[in-house]
Amino acid sequence: ADIIIEGTYRVGPQEQLYIEPQGMIAMPTEDGSIIVEGSMQCPYFVHRALKQLFALPDEKVIVRQTVTGGGFGGKEEYPNMIAGHAAVLARKAGKPVKIVYDRGEDLAATTKRHPALIKHRTGLTKDGRLVAMDIDVLMDGGAYCTLSPVVLSRAAIHAAGPYNCPNVRIEAKAVATNNVPYGAMRGFGVPQVCFGLELHMDK
Repeated sequence: ADIIIEGTYRVGPQEQLYIEPQGMIAMPTEDGSIIVEGSMQCPYFVHRALKQLFALPDEKVIVRQTVTGGGFGGKEEYPNMIAGHAAVLARKAGKPVKIVYDRGEDLAATTKRHPALIKHRTGLTKDGRLVAMDIDVLMDGGAYCTLSPVVLSRAAIHAAGPYNCPNVRIEAKAVATNNVPYGAMRGFGVPQVCFGLELHMDK
């Protein structure tokens, strides 16, 4: 490379801000089944979580997705938590239990887009042709894993963007922190790395 250009780019967390907050209702039945209804994106995630929580077979866990006014990734895996809380209380009480977060609770507890620190070191010829891209991606995974492995994988796959470059090294890591858990949000890690990449290409 005739020229080496370096840059560091930071992306903060981002809230999905779906129309209605997280909410679930759980109803126990006389035969030991549990029925859960609520606002969610992935009913089979909730189904699997409740099966594990109560050691129940498939047919004893009934999950119904109600009309969902928005999710954008924020209602993929987090409804497992609220469904689990409501279901435990419903089985203990022997009555239906409804849990609906108010907006403040939702903002304080639920998953957000992963913050990231992205470092680029790019080698070019004098006429501007890319010859090497060295990219480090560091994502804040928050206090619990959730979907960080999937988000990180997609971030790594897309970190070099659509550019033709013969030599590319991408290192991507997600770390546990004392922040809220970060999870799915539209694009799954790609918006963070594309933001950094395009700012770097402008440079």
